[in-house]
Amino acid sequence: MEQLELIKKKANGTKINGMRVDEEGRNLLKVKSKAFVKKNVHTFPCRDAETKRTDAVPFGGDTVRLRLSPAVLSRDNSISFYLNGCQIITKEVRDSGGFEATDGFQGGDFIQPAEQTVAYTSDEESSDIPF
Repeated sequence: MEQLELIKKKANGTKINGMRVDEEGRNLLKVKSKAFVKKNVHTFPCRDAETKRTDAVPFGGDTVRLRLSPAVLSRDNSISFYLNGCQIITKEVRDSGGFEATDGFQGGDFIQPAEQTVAYTSDEESSDIPF
């Protein structure tokens, strides 16, 4: 946050675009990068802690370093930041898919049943099915 404010001050910026405080009081900064979208790349290329390319994508709880480029907008002298690089320092490993365990179905030993054939009568075929 200190670095962002220093950049704003040096550029005589009025505000930082994309900056907000969430419900837990954390400062959040929204950054953009259209360069990869224009090249049809769907995930931003990241680097690991040893600066090697990785297919991993950062999620909440991960520690990352970002390389940002500031741009002063002439319309109101505000500053926007554009994403130029992402390095994942630590990865919060989650195999739960975002869910917590509950009582109920345990799919570890589940075996898919054999495919079943269903017979239809002529009355079912003439119903008001739109296809």
